[in-house]
Amino acid sequence: MQKQQFETLTPYDNFVYALKSKESKRQYPHRLDKFISFLELEGTLVEKCNKLYELGKDINRLAQSTDLPQS
Repeated sequence: MQKQQFETLTPYDNFVYALKSKESKRQYPHRLDKFISFLELEGTLVEKCNKLYELGKDINRLAQSTDLPQS
């Protein structure tokens, strides 16, 4: 049996992969960059997406470790 290897996509790759229309693929990366810049994350767009992903994981862990209601 041959072992299958899967390439792990970055958060940015997942974002771009989810965009279907040509116009969305053109506009949304710029809009995402504006949003992430508003959060004052620095680096390239890919680095910012990775930081946002890690921040989200940390917030989720914090919420799970407390008695806060989760949505």
